[in-house]
Amino acid sequence: MTRQESFNHICRNLIAATRPSMMLIENSSPLCQYRGDEAKCAVGWLIPDEWYEREMEAKPILRLFKYYPDLKNLPAFQPWTPAQLEELQNFHDDAAMGWEPGINWGDTIRAALADFARVNGLAMEV
Repeated sequence: MTRQESFNHICRNLIAATRPSMMLIENSSPLCQYRGDEAKCAVGWLIPDEWYEREMEAKPILRLFKYYPDLKNLPAFQPWTPAQLEELQNFHDDAAMGWEPGINWGDTIRAALADFARVNGLAMEV
């Protein structure tokens, strides 16, 4: 899988989602998740269902690789450097923090993904 193919997969799924993958906590900032009840984050879309474990939550990508080093060998992860994955994770999380129910999530994340694509030499094909 190429980086562009992996990025297309992420884009298609994030734009189609109705909300970001985050846990809303009363009296606290939302917590982004690899997998929420109704959605996945950018990096979460790269983790196959059979590999996902609830214990992955609350671990930034660099720490996730420390505890789950075999993830790096999966085809969807291979075209990315850890720094690029961290940046992709941050684009999702930053967009999620600015999102509110009633605002179209697909439009919100599309803008963030377009910025990520431009900075990283990728095409927005979705």
